[in-house]
Amino acid sequence: MTSSIEIAGLQPGVTDMSLLRSWKYGGLICPGVAPHATDMSSLRDLKKNSEYSKHPQHAVGACESRRGIVAEQFVGQQLLCSRPGYLNPELYYWQPPKSESQAEIDYLFEQGSTIYPVEVKSAKGSSIKSIHAYIIKKQADTAFRISSSKPSIQELTAKISQREKNFSLINLPFYMVNRLERFTRLLDQEGA
Repeated sequence: MTSSIEIAGLQPGVTDMSLLRSWKYGGLICPGVAPHATDMSSLRDLKKNSEYSKHPQHAVGACESRRGIVAEQFVGQQLLCSRPGYLNPELYYWQPPKSESQAEIDYLFEQGSTIYPVEVKSAKGSSIKSIHAYIIKKQADTAFRISSSKPSIQELTAKISQREKNFSLINLPFYMVNRLERFTRLLDQEGA
């Protein structure tokens, strides 16, 4: 079975607008884009769709939410493209039961037997409460934040209620997201 990326004729690492074509073949659908938006002509027609224009997230002036949607979509497409062609590309996220918290991790990245939380932030200085919740709940040692910040590693302490856990937060800029597998492989080798 061929993947949606193979059908669209894309190569790993492609980051231009041609990625939109993969939606047509069952690829990722951008959050907030109507499910019927499967090609560029229907994307242009979204302005005419009254339900779409009434959604507060897409109101004129909601640039920050749009930037977040585009950032998450970009990272998702890069994560799919960075996997070897013989693997069936899949994306996962994490969200605890609603009774526990409102946290959500945008993507989970698997390397060997380790699962790394990946949070996408379009604005500098954004909160990482979701990462804290994941670190405490799953007892993870490392998390990734993809943003427009410079590459760095921070040693932090996740604190929720009376519980604490030390962890490493690896900050990667958007242009390095396709190197995530390489970083996780190095972390996996260090831990072995």
